[in-house]
Amino acid sequence: SNFSEGEKTLLEDGANYYRELGGLNLTFQGITPGNEWIDVMRLVDWTEARVTEGVLQTLAANEKIPYSNTGIELIKSPISAVLVAGVGNLGYLADPAPTVTAPKASAVSAGDKGLRTLPDVKFLAYLAGAIHTVVIRGIVSL
Repeated sequence: SNFSEGEKTLLEDGANYYRELGGLNLTFQGITPGNEWIDVMRLVDWTEARVTEGVLQTLAANEKIPYSNTGIELIKSPISAVLVAGVGNLGYLADPAPTVTAPKASAVSAGDKGLRTLPDVKFLAYLAGAIHTVVIRGIVSL
């Protein structure tokens, strides 16, 4: 390694670095100060922004979203679309597929309905993760 002792200490603490390797200029590590992979943080931030935009666009595009199962499905739809896009972007696994759940209109309290609040809209998506290292073993024989 061409790293100094101080640089090695930084790497042990999760520092990121950029260098040439095999004719390619590459960034290594990708760890955030919170000790999470940067691609995971970018995916979470992207998901939050796109879900917020999608739900807001749905609310704005409709004169009124009825407090019914049909209305609740309208709210779930842009969330599902974001998660499907996240699968397409290789951020989330396709299997198991992401899911979005919300209560049925009949299960929501009168208080929440009176406040026009839809509680307990949830989604579940599994990170696709990434491969950074490959171990290859082979045999060449006659």
